Amino acid sequence: MHGSIITDMQVFNDNYVPPTLIVRADEAREIIWRISNKVIKSGNLTDITMIYGQIGRVGIGKTTLAKYAAIKLSEELKEKGIRLRYAFVNAYGAPTLIDILSSIVGALGLRVPVRGASFVETMKSIADYLMVKDEYLLVILDEFQGILLSNKISPDDLYRLLRVYEEIPAGDGINRIGYILVANDVRALAYIREKIPQVESQIDFMLHLRAYSSYDLYKILEQRAELGLAPGSYSHYIIEMIADRYGEDRGGEGSARKAIKALQRAAERAEMRGDNSISEEDVRYALAQDSYAYIDIRMLKALDKHMLLVLYAVARATSERGGWIPTSLVRSEYEEVSSLFGEKPRKHTQFYEYISTLSRLGLLEKGVEKGKMGSIRLSPEIPTDVLLEVLDHILIDKLGEN
Repeated sequence: MHGSIITDMQVFNDNYVPPTLIVRADEAREIIWRISNKVIKSGNLTDITMIYGQIGRVGIGKTTLAKYAAIKLSEELKEKGIRLRYAFVNAYGAPTLIDILSSIVGALGLRVPVRGASFVETMKSIADYLMVKDEYLLVILDEFQGILLSNKISPDDLYRLLRVYEEIPAGDGINRIGYILVANDVRALAYIREKIPQVESQIDFMLHLRAYSSYDLYKILEQRAELGLAPGSYSHYIIEMIADRYGEDRGGEGSARKAIKALQRAAERAEMRGDNSISEEDVRYALAQDSYAYIDIRMLKALDKHMLLVLYAVARATSERGGWIPTSLVRSEYEEVSSLFGEKPRKHTQFYEYISTLSRLGLLEKGVEKGKMGSIRLSPEIPTDVLLEVLDHILIDKLGEN
């Protein structure tokens, strides 16, 4: 039984495929159109589609796009009287050829022995089954780079897998097996040229996915929240906080996977507190779990005392009201905090230099969009109460108990 906030835990699962793709809809339509058009017009499916991302970027929707396209393609062809099934093979950890064939056989529900049988025998069983059933098969090879770099599958076997009908001519003259190769990044093309150069020219369509922007992630998180969280349990601001933390345009990894997990962690923390809505602090704690450390204490200790007082003022204002804080309000808080610690506040010019420095250090964010100009906020991954406690100790050490 779920708590009062999370209504459908599956929505936050890595393997979840949403009913619609909010961000990659155009890419999905192109994959579907290309394969559907080929099957309808020629009656054959031999296409190889390759999806790859940016170097060093994960969680950018490659696998979800491939699965979604396969599901929708099957539905679209079914309306035209054509049956297509898909088999998903996760090649993480470099599976053997037997492992891959076992996954395909399992997806089809075939009762044929794989271990002990030759490649040709197994693939002929699959091809014959599809011919008898008058069905097509789309195989998704996820983490394809792992196969290319593995020594568990020979180049010859990999080529035969991808070009099966060159090895086993179709009994009725109709080729029925196509592939979507999901690779980490463009380096997969170099590995293909090195290991199976004949296949490169056989790739019908290559699709490069960029990491998600903060806007992309906002739309994705908004959809997941609508599908998996109770109405009224979240605000648009907390979704924005997470999207801004991970959006590539804001210096993040552009990872939907991390953003979705952060939303789940924030919801779980709110439930654990017994609340029926997600607070800003829930999000800060969720984001902090994905950081190397909550706060770099050594960096804070090296800061000028008035820079620390400005940061303290922002943290206190965040604790009291949350969200984006007008700089004028931070200034007032700074003056009050300075008085509290027995210090005379610096003039406005110096105050704004402190704000800029803290922003460059990644402790604060300055509003640059319409409606946020002239406002700042504490970086989303910093829990406010933890920061206030740390700053209290550092300031007392620097200024004395007066």
